Amino acid sequence: MQPRSVVLSLEGFATAALGPYGCSWNQTPMLDMLSATGTTFDRCIVPSDDPAVVLERCLGALPAARPLYWLSDSRPAIDVAAAHRPRHLQHLDFGGSGEVAADVVDTALAQAVAALLDVLQDESTTADDAANESTSAAAPLFWLHSDVLLRRWDAPRDLVPEEAWEEEPWEEEPEAEEAWSEAPWQEDSWEPEAEDGPAWQESDSTPEAQTAGSDSTASTGVQPPAIELPPDHDPDVTLAWMQAYAAQVLLVDQLVAVLRDATADRPTRIIVLGTSGLALGERRHIGAVGPLYSPRIQVPLMAGGPGLPITRCALPSTPEAALAAVLQPTPAAAGLLSPAQWAADAQPFESAVRTEGRDGSLGLTTPHWYYHRRGEAEQLFVKPDDRNDINDVSSRVPEVQQSMRAKL
Repeated sequence: MQPRSVVLSLEGFATAALGPYGCSWNQTPMLDMLSATGTTFDRCIVPSDDPAVVLERCLGALPAARPLYWLSDSRPAIDVAAAHRPRHLQHLDFGGSGEVAADVVDTALAQAVAALLDVLQDESTTADDAANESTSAAAPLFWLHSDVLLRRWDAPRDLVPEEAWEEEPWEEEPEAEEAWSEAPWQEDSWEPEAEDGPAWQESDSTPEAQTAGSDSTASTGVQPPAIELPPDHDPDVTLAWMQAYAAQVLLVDQLVAVLRDATADRPTRIIVLGTSGLALGERRHIGAVGPLYSPRIQVPLMAGGPGLPITRCALPSTPEAALAAVLQPTPAAAGLLSPAQWAADAQPFESAVRTEGRDGSLGLTTPHWYYHRRGEAEQLFVKPDDRNDINDVSSRVPEVQQSMRAKL
């Protein structure tokens, strides 16, 4: 008997805000446990910055005989799923007051999860589970997709403990001895000159980018940002938006715990994944805007439940390949999650994932490199060390850039 599977997919899901991906400024205990006791893909890369394209490829990789129950608050996602003839198709539209919710249960995502729980407990759904138990029929797949992280940040801001953001006590340094204070080399201060980046970086914001918001907007509004910050921006603005996003992610964490508890009566695999990433201040962008850098194309994918190996896959992979792996009856038997694959040395240019941006830009991710091309401009970054694509090394290793260009 195959265990049934529950998928929660989210647009605008940033790995930078998740404990399993090294986050130190946000606490995600349920996702931490899901990752620690199941399967995590360290470098899941979307093939497009259009979530609808990612969903189409994920659904296309599913076995045709598997019963699919689909719920979404995104109209494009509903249209994508409809073409695959799901057994249940439900568009969720909860409206909204334009204000931050007073309680978790009042948030749009909590109401979407409640609708999913209703489907899980429906009589026809129970019949599918019974058929799976008594025969070799494919186990049902329940899928909730939401674009709420790109559309509505209504999670109560007090979800995130204030002490998690408090600054460490400032300890004053002891006064220097008078002899040192009179040192001649301290009379003139020296400041390093700022280096100018490539000319194309001066206008790397997308047309939909907004002007920089304020910290008060982050605290009280529900409209997510899509902004490019000016070079002299106030760091507190970035911090405020990070705090607001942390509340949304902690909401996701709590709802995954609800899903786990609600499905504990039957063998169930829970899969949490992103169909697009999000910038959280990297390269002075906040939101789903800016160039096709790693924060926007690397997404989380974690899965836990019966039959799943406790492992991490470090190879670059697409969401559809990763999802197909964890939905197999025995995921560790072959492919991305096999012991042989885990123990093998990664080749510099193998396991490549190509990403196409809606602005015409292109990216190519391999185990050791990320190549980014926008128009005539090219950049190359070392992976996985340079997580946020900060140091362009294309001039240092032109032969690698040439190889990546040819592979793209």
